[in-house]
Amino acid sequence: MTQKNLNHWVNKLEDSDLPILGKTMDVLKSAEKFIDAHSSQLTETILKDPNMTASVLKLANSALYSRNKKISTISRAILSLGFEAIRSLCISSLILESLPQETNPYLHKAIANAFQSALQARNLANQKGVDNSETIYIAALLYNLGEIAFWCSDDDQKMDMVSALDKGMNIKQAQEKVLGFSFNQLTMAMTKQWRISDVLQESLMRKDAPDSASRAVVLSQQLIRALPGGWEH
Repeated sequence: MTQKNLNHWVNKLEDSDLPILGKTMDVLKSAEKFIDAHSSQLTETILKDPNMTASVLKLANSALYSRNKKISTISRAILSLGFEAIRSLCISSLILESLPQETNPYLHKAIANAFQSALQARNLANQKGVDNSETIYIAALLYNLGEIAFWCSDDDQKMDMVSALDKGMNIKQAQEKVLGFSFNQLTMAMTKQWRISDVLQESLMRKDAPDSASRAVVLSQQLIRALPGGWEH
């Protein structure tokens, strides 16, 4: 790993204040306050964002939560979904909302994998009766934050990476050749600098993480990588 290059990228992403980092970090840092907020304050926050409002109402009226009763207000949706589900939904909405609207298949794949792994990690946690399933959801969602941030950047190295991948080089080789470090190492550096999540740090540091929360995150990543081979893989 080239530490100088890694430090350059971490500083570059911080200085650029990418929306995906700024908005999400603000929410994560006040996670406990967000959960403990009064319903009226939370409702007001959600209503300021039309997309977030639509997402909350859509989930509240889904077959999983609606119980055949139409929910048309955010306050009722909060009561139906619970603060934990609302927090995860809002964080997800902020991330999607802040991403650049460009046709980059590598960025789209990274985003899709992030949400799929987050759902799988939460399912694993719930099946095992692990507490803090929403914390696990967020850690899995941000596991590939370095990769997503890289594809969101306007750096010339992004085109070099696309060129290497289009020529048939695998993703690990391309990262080492173009950047001198891996996306995982970038995520780890960003996680430490912004003190994002202890669960995420543990998951990135140890693939055999003994902690049940980190283990769920690691397993979800392994599952996502195996899926292209089919469910029998």
